[in-house]
Amino acid sequence: MIVIEEKEMSHKNDLSFIAKLNGKEKFSLRKLSVGLVTVALGTTFFLESSNTAHAAEVDTTNQNVTSQESTSDSLKSRTLNIQKTKATEDSTTSTKPVQNNEQTSVNQTSKNSGTTVRQETSLLATKSEKANTTQASAQAINFEEKIQTTTDQNQSTAVSITGDDANKSMMANVTQGTIRVYINQNKENPITINNGQKVIVSISDTDNLLRFSNTPSKWNYFAITASRTNTDKTFTFTYTGNDNGVLSGFNPKFTFTADNEATKQYYADHGTYPDFNLPVTVTLPNNQVFTQNLPIKITPYKDLVITKEILHGFITGPRLIGTPGQDGYPGANGSYTENGATYYGPEPSAAADVPADKQKSARLMQYALEWNYGSAKEPSLNPLMDVLVNIKFNKGQQILPSTIKVFKIPADMEVVDTDGQRVPINDYYNKLATLPEDTNFEKLLRDSISDDKKQIKIDQKGNFTANGVDYSKMGPYFIQLDTLLNPNDIADWASQPDSGVGPSITTPIVNERDWQHSGSGVTTNSSTQTYTDFKFDPTVDRIVRIHFIDENTNEEIPNTLSTTITKTNSSIDNPAIAIINDLKEKHYVLDENATKGEESDHSTNLKSYNITKQNFKTDTLNNSYNSEKLQIKDSSPQYYVYLYHGTESVSDKAAIKETINYVYANGTKEGKTAANSYEKTVTYTRTGVKDLVTDHTTWENWQPDSNLDAVASLKAEDKNYTLIDKPEIPAIKLDIDNDGKITTEDNAPLTYTVHYYAPEHAQLTFYDDTENQNLSDYLTKNGQKASLTDTYSELDNNSSKQPISFTDADSIVNFLKNNHYIFTGVSGNGSITNSDYSKIAYGNFDNDETKDQEFILHFKHALDNQNETAAVVEKVNYVYENGPHAGKTVVDAATSPINQKIIYTRTRTVDLVNDPKGENTKWSNWTPDKAFIENFNLPEKVSGLDNQEKIYSLDLAQVKATKDGKVFDYSSLKLPFETSELSNDKTINLNVTIPYTLAENITVNYIDDTTGKTLESKSLSGKPNTEANYSTKDTIDKYVAQNYVLVSDPTNQAPLSFDNDELPNNQNYEVHFKHGIGPVSNKKTVTETIHYIYKDGSLAAKNATNQLTFTETGTKDLVTGTTDTKWSAPQTFASVTSPTISGYTPDQLKIDAIKVDHNSQNIEKTVIYNADKQGAVLRFYDDTEGKFIDFAKDLKTDGTSKSTISFTIPSNYDFSNYNFVAVNVGNDPKDITTKLSGDTLSAVIYGKFDTNDQVDQYFIAHFTHKTNDVKENKSISEKVVLYAENGPKKGQALQTIELGNTGFTRNGQKDLVTNQVSWETWTIENNSHAVSLPVTFSTVYKIDPTNITQTTPVSKKFEINNQIVSPLTFNATTDQDLIKSLANSTEFMVKVPYELTENVNVTYIDDTTGKTLETKSLSGEPNTNSQYSTKDTIDKYVANNYVLISDPTDQKNIFYDNDEKPNNQNYDVHFKHAFKEINNSKTVNETITYIYDNGKEAAPTYNTSVKFTQTGKLDLVTNKEELNDWSPVSNTFIAVTSPVIKNYTADQKQIAAQAVQPNSSDLSFQVVYTAVPVQPTKPTEPTKPVQPTKPTVPTKPVQPTKPTIPTKPVQPAKPTIPTKPVQPAKPTIPTKPVQPAKPTIPTKPVQPTKPTVPTKPVQPAKPTIPTKPVQLAKPAKSTQTQLVRKNNETKSPISSHLALPTNAASHETKKTEENNLPQTGAKPNDASLIGLAFGATSFLLGLVGSELKRKRKN
Repeated sequence: MIVIEEKEMSHKNDLSFIAKLNGKEKFSLRKLSVGLVTVALGTTFFLESSNTAHAAEVDTTNQNVTSQESTSDSLKSRTLNIQKTKATEDSTTSTKPVQNNEQTSVNQTSKNSGTTVRQETSLLATKSEKANTTQASAQAINFEEKIQTTTDQNQSTAVSITGDDANKSMMANVTQGTIRVYINQNKENPITINNGQKVIVSISDTDNLLRFSNTPSKWNYFAITASRTNTDKTFTFTYTGNDNGVLSGFNPKFTFTADNEATKQYYADHGTYPDFNLPVTVTLPNNQVFTQNLPIKITPYKDLVITKEILHGFITGPRLIGTPGQDGYPGANGSYTENGATYYGPEPSAAADVPADKQKSARLMQYALEWNYGSAKEPSLNPLMDVLVNIKFNKGQQILPSTIKVFKIPADMEVVDTDGQRVPINDYYNKLATLPEDTNFEKLLRDSISDDKKQIKIDQKGNFTANGVDYSKMGPYFIQLDTLLNPNDIADWASQPDSGVGPSITTPIVNERDWQHSGSGVTTNSSTQTYTDFKFDPTVDRIVRIHFIDENTNEEIPNTLSTTITKTNSSIDNPAIAIINDLKEKHYVLDENATKGEESDHSTNLKSYNITKQNFKTDTLNNSYNSEKLQIKDSSPQYYVYLYHGTESVSDKAAIKETINYVYANGTKEGKTAANSYEKTVTYTRTGVKDLVTDHTTWENWQPDSNLDAVASLKAEDKNYTLIDKPEIPAIKLDIDNDGKITTEDNAPLTYTVHYYAPEHAQLTFYDDTENQNLSDYLTKNGQKASLTDTYSELDNNSSKQPISFTDADSIVNFLKNNHYIFTGVSGNGSITNSDYSKIAYGNFDNDETKDQEFILHFKHALDNQNETAAVVEKVNYVYENGPHAGKTVVDAATSPINQKIIYTRTRTVDLVNDPKGENTKWSNWTPDKAFIENFNLPEKVSGLDNQEKIYSLDLAQVKATKDGKVFDYSSLKLPFETSELSNDKTINLNVTIPYTLAENITVNYIDDTTGKTLESKSLSGKPNTEANYSTKDTIDKYVAQNYVLVSDPTNQAPLSFDNDELPNNQNYEVHFKHGIGPVSNKKTVTETIHYIYKDGSLAAKNATNQLTFTETGTKDLVTGTTDTKWSAPQTFASVTSPTISGYTPDQLKIDAIKVDHNSQNIEKTVIYNADKQGAVLRFYDDTEGKFIDFAKDLKTDGTSKSTISFTIPSNYDFSNYNFVAVNVGNDPKDITTKLSGDTLSAVIYGKFDTNDQVDQYFIAHFTHKTNDVKENKSISEKVVLYAENGPKKGQALQTIELGNTGFTRNGQKDLVTNQVSWETWTIENNSHAVSLPVTFSTVYKIDPTNITQTTPVSKKFEINNQIVSPLTFNATTDQDLIKSLANSTEFMVKVPYELTENVNVTYIDDTTGKTLETKSLSGEPNTNSQYSTKDTIDKYVANNYVLISDPTDQKNIFYDNDEKPNNQNYDVHFKHAFKEINNSKTVNETITYIYDNGKEAAPTYNTSVKFTQTGKLDLVTNKEELNDWSPVSNTFIAVTSPVIKNYTADQKQIAAQAVQPNSSDLSFQVVYTAVPVQPTKPTEPTKPVQPTKPTVPTKPVQPTKPTIPTKPVQPAKPTIPTKPVQPAKPTIPTKPVQPAKPTIPTKPVQPTKPTVPTKPVQPAKPTIPTKPVQLAKPAKSTQTQLVRKNNETKSPISSHLALPTNAASHETKKTEENNLPQTGAKPNDASLIGLAFGATSFLLGLVGSELKRKRKN
C-alpha cells in the first residue's frame, strides 16, 4: 500500500519546536529499499501530538484514506472509538468513526501505480449519530473531556481496544502498526487490583503474519512478560503495587509489523492478500473479558509503491514568517487559522526572501523531501548515477531559496533496532535537527531553481555531484523548504475546495534504474501531493476582487489582481491603496475619473471595459479606491481601478566618424604615419517621449551637425616620399535609420589610407683588397668608370622583389683582369658572392630609401711565389759511465735526449701588379719543418736499465759538446744556433754527450711495537763495498732510558757497510721496542643535598644529605702515562619525601630516586613551599533594570591566603552613563547588608583573601542609569504644485505655491544607557494660509480639476473647494499620534495637473505614379498609444499588388508625440507597383522530306529550328504590359544540299537559305528522287596499279571479298567531301569490265557545313573498287555518320547509304568556325581542290604499290 505522510518539520534552531518533539512521534524515515509490508488498521487512530499526521490504509481500489491533524494547539484531544463487547452491542448510544467520504485530505497522484491517496490534515471529530457536523464546537473538546463523555455514555464499557495506523519510516525497511488497550475511569464503580493480580492481553496472530516489538520487563507498577504460541501472542501485566490499586489510565500500546515473506506466502496459498479481523482479548483481574476484532489488511509494500523509492516530497503545512499572535502577526498562542488552514511559526529564514513590509501578510507552505539514496549505515545503491530530478510546485507558489535546509542522516544514527524494526523519528530527530546543515547541497538546490521559482531541476550525467563534490555514495538526506503563496490563489483554492487545485509538490518517484535517464529531461514516474484544507463557505464567506486596468493596453495589469476572503458584514483593510502606490512606483498614473466611473481622456482607449459599470466609485457602503477600510455585506463585490502610463521627455545621440590615415608604403618607414591622421565626427541628435511603463519611446527625426566633405591629401612629413596614390578622398553621403544606425551611400568606407612612396638607389664600386683601397683613381686614370648606379622608382612597394644590376660592370671587370687583378667576390647587403664573377648576384633592392645600397667588387693582385731550403742536425746523448750497462744510453724520463734533422725553408711572393720583376720583394723568415730544440738538461741522478730508482749520478767533468766539430760552452744548457747562419742548401751539425756513475744506500728504522708507529729513521749513502761509519747502539740506549724495552735489533749494534749489488735501496734494518707497564688503584665520593625553603628564600626545613662511593682499579703505560682501569657499577640515591608543613604546599611532593656513577657531579635539589591560592569575583548590577549588566562580564582575581584583594577594571567597561551606588559583599544582588567603603568604583577597598581555597569570595557593584533632559522640534511644510499632466513637460512642476508650515515641539528625559526617552505631549504652532488655483497656466495647458491629488502622506488632508486650497489644521489633543508619526520636514503637497492634445497625419503615397493614395488623421493625448497602426492599410494595398517601400512607423502602433507642436507628427508611407516578369518565346521549324517518286522515303527527314525570345513586365496594379523587342529580330535557315543517291536524280539539288522572323510560320519542303539509267563506261586501265595495303591484283580477274584499301588510309575527324568525286569516281576495273548494279557516283559532291580535308589520303571504311562489277548491296559507309554524332550531338547518326550535310545545328556555331575546315583551316571553296589533289596522290601511290608488289612476286 502507498503511504503518504504529512510531517511537521522546522528549523534546527527552533528550540521550542524541538522541545515539543520530545517523547512524541512526529514522523519517521522510510528506508529506501522497501519491500516489506504496510499494515492498515480499519479503525479510528490515536494521534500523539498536535501536529502529527498519520497515514491510513490504501488498497488497490483507490479508496480514500483518513488521517488526523489538529487545527490548533488547544485541540490536543484525539478521537477515541469506544469498542463494545457482545454484551453491550445493543447499547443505544455509541460513537461511530467518521466515514472516509466526510474527510478533506491531501491528495497524492502516483502516475506509475494509478492509485489515488487521500491524507487528512484536519482533525477528525468524534460525532454521535445526532451530532451537528457543522458546529465548530465539535472540535473544541479536549482529550480528557472526550474520554469522560464517552465513559459516561458507556458506563458498562470498561475497556476500549483500538488500533493505530502504521508509522512509516524513510530509512527503516519495516512498517508498523499499534494496538492500544485503554481501561476507562469509572469513579462510581472503579476496577481495583491487588498485588500479584494480572491484566492479560491476548492477540490471535493467524498464520504468524505479524511480528511484535520487544516489550520492557517493567512498566509503572506492572511487571510484564510476553509469550507466544502458534496462534496467539500474550502479554501479562502483573501488578507489583499495594493492594486496592485502581486501574485508571491503564493504556499500554503494542507495536507490530507485518511480515513481508509471510504475506507473500499467504498470497501464494490463497490467491489474495491477507484481509481479516484480528481478535484482541483483554482479561481483567475480576475475570471480566473484553474482545475486539480489529480489521487488518496487508499488502506487500513493493506491489503498490516503486521499489527502492529515491526521492519523495510531502507537505508539512502552512507557515507564517513570525510567531502567530506575536509582533503584529495574526493569530494567538502560536497558531493562526485562516480560510480553514492553520498556520504555525516562526519561519525566520523566509524573511531573507520576502520584503519587510510584506512579511506579516505573507503566507507560506512548508514541504519536506526524502532524498533516500542508500541506508544511513551502508548504502544499498552505489554509486548514484545519471540523476534527473524535477521538483515542481504548482501555480500560486514561489520557492523561497533561503528556507532550503539539508540535513545529512549520519551513519551512526540508529534508525533501525536490533530486531530490524524502525526507530521512531522523535528518538533521534533532536540530534538530526541540530547537526550542521549541508550548505554545499543547499547551494546546488538553490542554483537549480528555475527563473519562475516554481521548479528545482537537476539533470546530470555520470556520478551525482554538487559543486564539484561527489555525492554518489553519500547516503540519505532530509530536505526542507518553503514556498510563498499568492494570496489571490489562496482565494481560488478556498473557493474550490473539492477540485484538488491547492498548493502541491510533484516529485519523481524513481528506482535506481530510472536514474539512468536518456537525457530527455523528463522522468516517467511522479508523485504529487496537494494541500486541500483551504475552505470557503458560500453561506458566510465573501470574496472581494479588485482589478487594476491599464488604459494604454486595454488589459488588466499582470500580477495585480487583489482577491480577499472575508466574512459577511465585515470590513477589511483596503489593498488598493498599497497596490496603487506600488504601480505609481512603476510609473503608472491613477486615472481617478475613470476609477470613479467618469469619462476621461485616457478611458477612451478602453474597449473591453465599461467604466460606468466597472469602476470603484463610492457605493452605498462608502467604499472607494482610497478608503482605508472596505465594508462588506452579503455579496462578493468586484472593483476596478484605472491607470495609464507615465511619460518623460528623452533625447538620443548617434555618431559616425571618418578617419583618413597617411602611411608610408615602402622604405624604412613602411607602415608608419606619413602625416597626422584626419578625423571628423558627424553627430546626429533627436528627441522623443518615453513611456515609463513599457520603456517604448516615440522619436523625432534625426538631425546631423555637419557633413563629410571631400578631403585633399596632405604632403608627407618626409620629403623623400613624393608619390601619392590618392590625391583626394571624395565626399561621403550619410543616411540614418530609426534605430540610429548610420550608413554610407553605396557602402562607402569610413576609413581610408593614403600611401606615400620614395625611390631607391644602388651604388657599385671597385676595391683593391691587396692594397686595401678603392680603385676609383686607377680606373679613372685608365679611362674607366669609377662607380656604377642602378635606380628603382616604381609606384609600389615591390622593390624588394626587383634584382639589382649594373650596366658596364662586365667591361670594367675584364679590364682589371687584363692588368693582373684577380676577382675575389662581391660584398654588400643581400649580395651573393663567388670567386667566379659569372656566378655573383647583388640581390634585390632593400626597400630602404634613407641610404643607397652599396656594393663592392673585390680584387686582389696576381702573385708569383718563390722558395729556398737549408738543414740543421742536433744530437744530445746521455750514457752510463760505469756499472753493468757502461756505455749504453740512459733510459730515464728526467733526461732530454735530442736526435733530429731540421729542414728550414723560406719564401717570397712577387706582386705582379706592383713589382713584376721582384726587384723590391723581400724573402720571408726561415721556417723549420719541425721545432729547433734549444734547451737540454743535466739531471743529478738517473735510473738504471734494471732499476727505476735514481741510482746513477752525473759526471760533469766528462761532458762533451761540439758544433760542426768545434767545442762550445754548454753551461747555459742551450744549443748555439741562429737562423742568420743559414744559407741555401747549407747543413749545421750540433753534438752533446753526458755520462753518469752509480752509488749505494742504507736505511735504519726504529719502531714502537706498542703503538705501531716509527720513532725515527736513519739514512746513509756511499760508494759500493765501503763502510758506513754507523751502528744502532746509541739510539737504543736513548729509548731504553725513556722506559722503552728493546724487542729486536738485526744489526746486533755492530758497524754497517755498503754492498755492491746495484740495488742501492735494499739495505734496510728495523729496530723494535715496546712500552713498560705498572699497576693503578683510586676512589671517588658523590653527595646529594636537598634544600627546603619558602618562596621568599627562608629555610623551611633542615637539609637532607646522602653520599655514595666508587672504586677504580687497573694498569698504567710508563711511556705515555695513560691508564687502563675500571670503575665500580653505578648506584642510586633513594627517593626522599618532602616534609609536610601546615598551610603550605611543596612544589615537589618528593625528590625522585636518582641514578649516578663515578662521573656524576654532586647533586643539589631545592623544594619550595607556596602559600595556598585564593580567588575573588566582582560582578556588576544594574539597579535601574534589575539585572546584571550585559557588557560588564564578571571579573575574577586570584591571590593567596590573606593577601590583599584588588580588581583591574577593563578599559572597555564603560560606566560613564551609569551612577555608581556601592559594592556589597556576596553573590545576591538583593543582599545589600554588607557594604564596602568607597564612593567610586576605583576607590573601593575589598580587604584580604580568606584561607578557604574551596569557595571564591563574591562582590557585587551596584549602578543606576544616568539621564539627560532633551527637546524635539519638527515641522511640516504645505504647498501646491502646478504640473504638466502630459506634453514635453509632463511631470514637471510649472509653479509651486507655498501655503506655509506648522511647527511641533515636545520635551523629555533620555536614559543614557537605553537611549529611551520619556516624552511629554506635542505643542503646535500653525503658520500656513489658503491659496487660489489658476484656471489656466499658459495658452497650451489647461487645468484638469478631476485629477487634483494630495501626495503621501494623506493622514491629514487639505480641503479644496472652488479651486481654493485651505491649509491643514492640527489638534493638540486628538492628533498626538499623528504628529508623532510625522518625520521632520514632512512635505504635504497638492498636485494640480494641466494637459494638452497632439495630432498625427499618415499619408500613403504611390511612388510609381507619384500620387497620394489616402490620408489618415488622428488626435489624442501626448505620449499615448493612438491605437492606430499602418498595418491594416498596408496589408490592404499589398493585397492589391502594391509593394511597401518604406514605413517610418514600422507598422507599430503610433504614439502621440510630446513636443507641444500638435501638427508636426506627419508620416509618409511609400509604395510602388509590383511587376511580374514576362518571358515570351517562339520557335520556327524547317522540315525537308526526301522521297522517291513512288512516295517512299528516300532519305531521313531533315529537321531544324530557330528560337526567338522576348522579355518584359506586367504591372500587377494596372494589369498593363510593357514588352521589349524580340531577340533576335530575324534569323536565317542555311541552304541545305540534298543527299546524293546513286542512280537517282533529285528534283531539288539544294534547298536555298530561308530568312524568318518571330511571326513567321513553320517551313516545309519536299525533295523527290527519280531513277536514271546508267551505262558503265569502258574500264579505266591505270598505267600503274593502285597499291593497297592488301593488294587485290591477281593474274586473273578476282572477285574480292572486300574492296581495295589504299596504302596509308587516313581517318579524318569529319568526312572529307570534295566538290567533285574523288578519282576514281567509278570502280576500278581490272582486265574484265565490271558492270555494277548501282554505281555509287553521286550526281554532285555533298557540300558539308564543316568539310574536313585531311593532309593524308582518305581511307573509306570500305573502298568501292571491286575486280568485277559488284552489286553494292551495302554501299561504302562514310565517316560522316560518325562525325555528325561526334560534333553535332543534337542529331542522330545518318543512315549509312547517305552523306547528309552536318549543318543541322549550324545556328549554334560561331562564324569563325563556319568559315574554316577542321585540321587544315582551308576555306569551304578550297575543299574540292584539296580533295582532288589528295585523290590523285592516292591513285598514283596505288599504282606504284601495285607494280612493286607484282615485281616482288615475279
